[in-house]
Amino acid sequence: MIFKDFLKGFEEPKFFRDLRKSWFDSMLESEIVFKHGTNISLIPDFNFDSLNFKSLSNNIKIISADDCVSVSNSITVNEKEFFTSDWLLGSDKLSFMNLAFANDFFIINVPDNVILGEPIFIDLSIQESAMISNVLIKVGYNSEARFIIKKSGGSEDYYFGNNVRVIALDNSNVEILTLQELSKGVFNVSENKAMVSQNAVVNWFKLCSGSDYSRSSTISFLNGIGAISNQTSLFLSHRTQMHDLYNAVIHNQKNSYSNIVVRGLSADNAKSLSRAFISIGKNASGSKGFEKQNVLVLSSKAEANAIPKLEINTNDVKCSHAASIGRVDEDKLFYLMSRGLTSRKAKKVFVKGFFNDVLGELKDKFLIKSINNSIKGVFDVNQ
Repeated sequence: MIFKDFLKGFEEPKFFRDLRKSWFDSMLESEIVFKHGTNISLIPDFNFDSLNFKSLSNNIKIISADDCVSVSNSITVNEKEFFTSDWLLGSDKLSFMNLAFANDFFIINVPDNVILGEPIFIDLSIQESAMISNVLIKVGYNSEARFIIKKSGGSEDYYFGNNVRVIALDNSNVEILTLQELSKGVFNVSENKAMVSQNAVVNWFKLCSGSDYSRSSTISFLNGIGAISNQTSLFLSHRTQMHDLYNAVIHNQKNSYSNIVVRGLSADNAKSLSRAFISIGKNASGSKGFEKQNVLVLSSKAEANAIPKLEINTNDVKCSHAASIGRVDEDKLFYLMSRGLTSRKAKKVFVKGFFNDVLGELKDKFLIKSINNSIKGVFDVNQ
């Protein structure tokens, strides 16, 4: 579609209109990154020329929120801090497209010194063939908040882009749990980013089980002394799905801490890629960063790759990384089958055990049920 015609559907501040134009120019000048290294690529079959973005009437739904929480769906000058150049690390052509053509917004502000007893539930249900949502969250000083974001719906050849940006001020504690359960046929590109201030904590939990193609990145910038970010990503790839997950933490200040855990499986003819990156900046002495990736392959035709990376630019730090890709242990499978289980049920028990230590850390019954249902779906397909 013509970009200037798209802009006519919005009334928004000049600064944001100017940013849209700069992002559109960057989109035209950039390439889409589907290949990593010399021989790892996830290249989907999708016709980007068919996309027709238009102004939407707030498809984002908030299910619950405390009365003290400010909620809006219109960009104002107050949101400038969510769109500085610092947020653009790791951007490519699709990233800039998601910014330039964003057509659904939701802004949440949690005031200072507030502890929310109940999570804020955000429902992102695709109702248009080309939807790009932006969820902007700011959590005030000394406050605690928890968010559950569920992505669902869509149909064949639908495009769903999603940007979640979080600003966590000093001493705040933020938890974001994302469930990607989009329908078959959807092309999904999601970017989750957080700016974490002094002694603040931002924890991400992500489940990726839906869509035909999904590229999901999560990046935390630890900008304050003592800032913390933990990232846990689970993916379940089957049929002919392609899942590309990227987790990164950028340590910009001293005594900061990060831990990245990725656990996933590839079955049938699926392809999966997990990339993890921790960067320790020159001003981040005394920091600690850990990353661990484990992928289970259930089929001889399935593909899986894991790429860990550390970048350390100062002394007095503690970091480690580990990655493994394995198959079902045949001896354990034989043992389960000798106890009367069919091959399919034995594999299902094995897979649940593979995820068990991660599930054991969860307290939310809704999340545990969603993960178990997703595991069940892998084994129920074509049965």
